Amino acid sequence: MKLNGVEGEVKSSTASQIKFIVPYNTALTKHKIVIEGGGKQFESAVEFTVTKTGKNAKWNAVTVNIPNSQNVSIFPGGFSFVFDGKLFWGFTAIGGTPVSQYYFMYNPARPDSGWQAEAIDGKLPVTLQDAVPAVLGNKVYFGNSLHADNYGKWWQFDPMAKTFTPVAPIPGTHAALGIAFTVGAQMFAASEDDNKALYAFNPANNGSWTKAVDAFYSQINLGGAVVLGNDVIIGPSFKAGQPPVRKFMHKFTPNGTGGTVTELPEIPDAKMGILTKTPAFAFKGKGYFMVNERMWEYNPAATIPWRLVMTDNLNLSMEHVGVVGDVVYGWNNKGKIFLLEFID
Repeated sequence: MKLNGVEGEVKSSTASQIKFIVPYNTALTKHKIVIEGGGKQFESAVEFTVTKTGKNAKWNAVTVNIPNSQNVSIFPGGFSFVFDGKLFWGFTAIGGTPVSQYYFMYNPARPDSGWQAEAIDGKLPVTLQDAVPAVLGNKVYFGNSLHADNYGKWWQFDPMAKTFTPVAPIPGTHAALGIAFTVGAQMFAASEDDNKALYAFNPANNGSWTKAVDAFYSQINLGGAVVLGNDVIIGPSFKAGQPPVRKFMHKFTPNGTGGTVTELPEIPDAKMGILTKTPAFAFKGKGYFMVNERMWEYNPAATIPWRLVMTDNLNLSMEHVGVVGDVVYGWNNKGKIFLLEFID
């Protein structure tokens, strides 16, 4: 069963009646119902009007020890990643006098322990802000911090030894923000400003960078990069010569240290600000991008790849997302954790 090319789950069928779940997608208004089966296709004589749709997912709060009695943002400009089945978050200054630097670790296998704090005073610049990370083997690499003192600078983090090592800077004199990801055994990164080309990273001998592809966006500002198999879905971004709206999406398919870029259908209703984070994650072969209060699903196998999963004010405050096994974790800058539950 399809409406406007979007498949809806059939719940039951008889010779005279078919019951289905209306797809949750804001693009649906008035459309004819198309039924396919047994090698045949049938279309309704009249249009079906969608008057109300429901959520396909929801956030459930988790009771967790939060090392933050003041209930305020802990790591403004902090970044996060998943390593060895654990959530890591922070790596920036908390504030106060003197300034303190920490990162937090949450182990889903030991939820009662809550967030565990690790002091890193003096190991990273106190001006580190909104860096982009990527996991490569048993190390984590991050860089392109927003602050001018850290433009283009990158570091290696060893979560087991808890050490930080500077590595080669990415090309460009004003490299900040951008994206970073790992496909197979190859890591890539790009800047938001200055040199926007996508570069492949070689960790040998403190690192080196090789251009993979030329820039394919004009601005991406904290956009998402979701790895689906051997493809990476990147965006939303601005594009040169197009309306100034962050809605353009691209697919990067690597080939060694190079690759190709393909433009994808625009993400619907993406009214993004310039410095608005886009938490994004991969789950069961699909990509998910959180745009303001909306969560959009990208299905590479669907004729119309974008589907609105839910609209929820919680998405506005969800700064970080991590997937461990078959569980999606989201948390805000106050350290409150939520689990994403998909609704049939």
